[in-house]
Amino acid sequence: MTNNTPPAETRREPLDVLFTVLTLGTGGMERRCLLLAGALAERGWRVGILTLKPWSEPVGALDPRVRLFMIDLSGWRVAAWLQFYRLLLRLRPTVYHGFGTLAGFPGTVLARMAGVPVVVNALVISATYYPRWFAPFSWLCFLFAHHAIANSRGVHDDCVRHWWFPARKITTIPNPVDTSAWPCRDQTLRAQTRAELGLSDEQMVMGVVARLSGQKGHKYLFDALAQVADERPETVLILVGEGPLLGELTAYAEKLGLAERIHFLGRRNDVPRLLQAFDLFCLPSLFEGMPNVVLEGMAAGLAVISTTVPGAVELVVPGETGWLIPVADSAALAEALREALSDRDRLLAYGQAGRRRVEQDFDLAVIIRRYLEFYERFAKVRSAA
Repeated sequence: MTNNTPPAETRREPLDVLFTVLTLGTGGMERRCLLLAGALAERGWRVGILTLKPWSEPVGALDPRVRLFMIDLSGWRVAAWLQFYRLLLRLRPTVYHGFGTLAGFPGTVLARMAGVPVVVNALVISATYYPRWFAPFSWLCFLFAHHAIANSRGVHDDCVRHWWFPARKITTIPNPVDTSAWPCRDQTLRAQTRAELGLSDEQMVMGVVARLSGQKGHKYLFDALAQVADERPETVLILVGEGPLLGELTAYAEKLGLAERIHFLGRRNDVPRLLQAFDLFCLPSLFEGMPNVVLEGMAAGLAVISTTVPGAVELVVPGETGWLIPVADSAALAEALREALSDRDRLLAYGQAGRRRVEQDFDLAVIIRRYLEFYERFAKVRSAA
């Protein structure tokens, strides 16, 4: 059952960093916030998270040392803005870090008014996918922040190219994944999980972990599977996630004659364990910023097929860790599936290479060092100004 209020907050000492996000209960951006908050708290930082929607259960693990706050900013009520401003004055954070425009815009404005030394906002998705009316809010958010952090080079470049953000004001730090939390090719977990799902070891299992929405491009993967279904009768597709297109996608699977081959598992809290049942990870998204699920699939030791969206092109190395195919191209996706599903040894080799790549460049310990260096460097610049 969902609890609409966050845990009571009683401590009064000022914060080193306050993160702001709309909610903790949805997807990748929220997991990133939780990971960073927990990692900083573990290193002795005084960390808080403020949500701007009524409390919902977090999408990931919540470190008990992180202080939680909630202000319902829906409707943009003046009283809520005043409450937000007073909270900033009381907490006196050294760093204010907003996630996304909708959460970051009010916070960056109010944090500057409250005299917060370092005001940062995260750019989390390519500017090309926002509607035109959204641009003024993004610009205001960007102007009030001292600096912005893009989660991929693609997001950085698109914001410079399409919204004319000055490149000197943007630092790129990719999303992290805590590899210690992700088993890699664990044969015991593979056997257990497949048995629970009613799958044999001979079946080829590809999977998607994503919200069931138009952005994630599930229909293109269904079309691709339909093209190879007769050639690969042992192949099944597992979908993890919930969303508004559940009914539509279920009907589409039936229309294509794939109802017995596509399994809808809904929202799961055991994704690291569940991925051990997969042979291949797919993400046919139409747009992204830096897809956490691709990082997680690679951390689990899986080869990945992804579209050429921002972030994914920086993670998946064709011919080494997986395949990159054009957006909304079912034929190209089907061809990648034919190649992937015909060679188990290649899938294993790609998966091992992907795990090594994540450990080297995207592990939480690596990325948190980059955040610490950024915060400390920028705080010094601000204090000298």
